[in-house]
Amino acid sequence: MPKITKNRKQLAKKLTSLKTESSISSNRTAIGKCPYPGCTGAGHLSGKYETHAYIEACPLKQNLTPEECVLFAKYRKLLKSSISQKNDVNDKENKGRNGVGLRNLKRILRNVKDVTYLETLADTAEFLEHEPDFRQPYSHKVEKIQLYNVEFTLPKHAECIYPNCEVSRVYVCERCFQYFFDKYAMQDHCLNVFPYEYPPGKLIYKDDSLSVYEVDGLKEAVYSRNLAMFAKMFISDKQYRNDVKNFKFYILIKSDAIGWHTVGYFSKAKDFTFKYNLACIMVMPTYGRQGYGGFLIELSYVLSRKENRTCTPERPFSVEGLAAYRRYWLQSIVEYMAKKGIKREFDIRELSRVTGISEVDIVATLFTYDMLAKEHDEYWVVMSEEVALERTVAAWKGSFGCVYQVVHEKTKQKEAMKIEKRLYGYDKLFLEIEVMKKLETFGAKRCCKCIAYGENRHFRYVVMTLMGMSVSEVLKSCENALSIYEAMYIGMESLRAIEELHNVGFLHQDIKPQNFVFGLHLNSHILHIIDFGSAASFLLEDGSHRPKDDKKGFTGSYLYASAYAMSHSTLSRNDDIWSWFFMLIKLTVGRLPWAKIRGNSYTNTLLLNQQTKYHYMTNPVEFLTDCPICYFKIMEAVEEENFYAVPKYDAIQSILKEAMNTCAGEKSLRWLT
Repeated sequence: MPKITKNRKQLAKKLTSLKTESSISSNRTAIGKCPYPGCTGAGHLSGKYETHAYIEACPLKQNLTPEECVLFAKYRKLLKSSISQKNDVNDKENKGRNGVGLRNLKRILRNVKDVTYLETLADTAEFLEHEPDFRQPYSHKVEKIQLYNVEFTLPKHAECIYPNCEVSRVYVCERCFQYFFDKYAMQDHCLNVFPYEYPPGKLIYKDDSLSVYEVDGLKEAVYSRNLAMFAKMFISDKQYRNDVKNFKFYILIKSDAIGWHTVGYFSKAKDFTFKYNLACIMVMPTYGRQGYGGFLIELSYVLSRKENRTCTPERPFSVEGLAAYRRYWLQSIVEYMAKKGIKREFDIRELSRVTGISEVDIVATLFTYDMLAKEHDEYWVVMSEEVALERTVAAWKGSFGCVYQVVHEKTKQKEAMKIEKRLYGYDKLFLEIEVMKKLETFGAKRCCKCIAYGENRHFRYVVMTLMGMSVSEVLKSCENALSIYEAMYIGMESLRAIEELHNVGFLHQDIKPQNFVFGLHLNSHILHIIDFGSAASFLLEDGSHRPKDDKKGFTGSYLYASAYAMSHSTLSRNDDIWSWFFMLIKLTVGRLPWAKIRGNSYTNTLLLNQQTKYHYMTNPVEFLTDCPICYFKIMEAVEEENFYAVPKYDAIQSILKEAMNTCAGEKSLRWLT
């Protein structure tokens, strides 16, 4: 290596007058020590950083000082600036200033014998300027998580903190949350090495299918850390804490024929001096939107009440967490008002003491939902004028809102009220109101009657006739085994309801057992169609049938939707009838052959589902193996229909009626007895 110590000292002395504010960046901090003997870690060969931690960036190894590295970086910057502005004839002022500075540097370097070597070092510094900072914790972008046999695509903000992770897909055990970078290692763990028969804690709650275990982070540190790391990738606002020994984890599991599965969890600090009753809450993506978040929130307050504490959850909230807590707080307030009566005083302190919810959260909820009104220097808690909530146990949950049982304040008649949160461009509830009013105008008997509707700043609501059990609830009450007569009866009643809807110019587009309900009292044998959030008119303004459109998105349930619906095309009345026929087979046999088909993505699942349905539609013998003979005639009648044709409602009903009359065995409906 050439020795340039003398020339370097002269150069540093002469360049002192040109030194301005240092270009050294302070965004890096030394967390390691340079291995070169005698180096303190100061400076960086690129001249861009104050410290270094690896030998390739060591100025001392190249016989340079940190100050000289900064000066060479300035030289390179001036050289690049002069070259880039040679073709810029408009910026003469900058060109002159940079040119003078460059000439001064060249004049000083003219007497230096090792200018070529110095420029080589400058090129190296420029290259090292773009090298990764290996001193920072390495974080690889993980795109997908496979939880046993279910795969999830992580949100864009997800951050993987698994050590030494260099893959885009991580495999996680759904019971102990041990992570693996290899699929076969995870499978071997689940089959042979899996350490837990149940979550490693104390059982504190159990019912038919759900159980809750209390896990001590001090005793089960490995399990707790793995669980916290897994949750961090789905909750951007969560701060990962390695000190899990100070927390307790409450694990919610669900048992089935295969075994048990983790549904969700929440954690809280052991120290009772904290005002928080919950530090982190998470529901597994496979169990989202099924009410488990509300169950965990309620459990956290039950534990707080047992400890005689009034608490609040730890902030900040995620968007989903804030929505879940607001629902729970609102439900607690309404239940309290229902017990006290609508003309009694509203005592916030009493409500806080009874529920364990902090007074601040109660007041914030009242303001959020516009439930406070001021009159004569007094605050009043206000409910709807037309209806008062009798209880807030949800009667049914649909795709676009929740339904509650209410009582009319004047008539004392029990009704149902569907509530939908107001969002921009989101008016599904008003579409339902339009469909119900049109059905009522035409004298339809198999739909809910719209009693009242309205909106405020946060919600839209509609009050309608209270109904009884849905077909899915009937199926569950009969242990998923209906008789042939019962299945045909439901099929004929539901077809009549669909016909009434088609007669007023609307398609349902989401035919499934959950959207058919029996009436109450004298109408308990009549089946009604509900939930028109996905409905659409198939008629244009002039009364003609709307044309086909292949650019429409998928609508409905992939289990019952027609094969044509999987093509993201405009649906017709025939598609509703195909969905009805698939539902009839499900009620009769108890299964559909494509029920367990899953692809590696949502689009792939739809494609596989469509291909399977086309296969069985062209092979009726294989499709209807366990069904009555009359189902072959029904399938022939459905296949003859095209996009614009009117379905053969009467012919299909005649086939069903004849089959029911000749049906052997007891002709009774178990849910009516």
